[in-house]
Order: sequence, then structure tokens, then C-alpha cells
Amino acid sequence: MDCPKGYVCRVLASKEHEVPIEAKLIQSKLLPIFELTLQAKSIVQCSISLIEKAQKTKHGAPQDFAIKAPSGFKLPHPLNVGSKRKADVLQE
Repeated sequence: MDCPKGYVCRVLASKEHEVPIEAKLIQSKLLPIFELTLQAKSIVQCSISLIEKAQKTKHGAPQDFAIKAPSGFKLPHPLNVGSKRKADVLQE
């Protein structure tokens, strides 16, 4: 199980599939791989639509899983803020 940035991702094991080399085996061996791929795509699309639907609701308690677009970024202040050189400071 992996939890990137607080999201939970559950990985389930399935049997190992091999991509067929012989042309006559393509239909029987490749179809299960396509089915698994489409199932994964459907799960991802459903998850995205649920998250977007929850974010569009404006009433109720704030959501724990809100995706926020960054409005920009702020650079931290530099450590040496002054513009005077060391020689100028010593002369004062």
C-alpha cells in the first residue's frame, strides 16, 4: 500500500499475463490484458468524478481531500537582506 500526499492507493495482486508472440494466440491472450486495463481506467475515471463532484458542492463541512490549484508561489526572503557592502558598513 502506498500513500502519496495523504491519498491511499491500494494495489491488488492478479495473475501474471504475458503478451503473446505468436499471431494465433493474440486474441486469446491479449483480451484479458485489455479487460484489466479497461477496469483500471474505469476505476480511475470514477474516482476523479467523485472527487470533482465533492469539490463542486459548496455546502456542508470542508472536505479533507480538496484539490486546490496553486495561485502562485512566494519566494522566501534572502538571508542577507541589506544592499550595503561590508566595506560600507565598516566605514559608518
